Amino acid sequence: MKKSRKTIENNLVEKEERNANRLFRYRNKSCKEVVKIKRIIALVICAIIVLSMAFSLVGCGENKEKSSTADEKIIEVTEVETKAPTIKATEKPTEVSTEAPKTEHQHDWENITNTIHHSAETESVWVVDQPAQVKEFKIHYYQCASCLSKWEYDSGIDNESKETAIYTLTQEHLVQCKENYKKKMASDWVLPPIYPRIDEWYETYTQDVPEEGHYENRVVKEAYDETKVTGKRCKDCGVTEMFDE
Repeated sequence: MKKSRKTIENNLVEKEERNANRLFRYRNKSCKEVVKIKRIIALVICAIIVLSMAFSLVGCGENKEKSSTADEKIIEVTEVETKAPTIKATEKPTEVSTEAPKTEHQHDWENITNTIHHSAETESVWVVDQPAQVKEFKIHYYQCASCLSKWEYDSGIDNESKETAIYTLTQEHLVQCKENYKKKMASDWVLPPIYPRIDEWYETYTQDVPEEGHYENRVVKEAYDETKVTGKRCKDCGVTEMFDE
């Protein structure tokens, strides 16, 4: 069954009216709640103002009581002071001192010294007397031609005294050998012996000779005396102050 156009329009109008009524009731309700909240806030603010005024009144009352008690005490003290008898002090005549004013002692310092002797510093130094070299030496041979006695002298090993001793020895031997020669000549030998004489010859050779020298002490730093300030002393009062080393 189809509805007519008029009924449909009526239904729509009714529906819109119902919605409008709902919206109006909702707005009225929210407005009432807002008004309630504002009233509550106003009441809270009023209560805070009242409490603050009450506290300020209480504080003023306490300050007034304290000031009144302080005034009372001040009045009592002034009354006591006015009642106290006045005592006149006897003034002593001022004495003029004849002593000179004492001045603070000023120290006149002088140094306290200590003399320390430092010995000379030396070191051992090698001094070359003869540098290293290659030297030629001779071996001298001496031989008696008659009895074939032989002597030798090495200039690289033996000293000059040995050479002198050998020369003396050969000369003594030559005298003795000549006496023996005369005795043999007087005998019945068929061949006479060779006449005594000293034959001499030599051989040469080379040898490395190391350097020769000696150690001696040389002064590196001369001896000296060191004067060190160890403190100070007052010339007047004798007070001394020693320094830390």
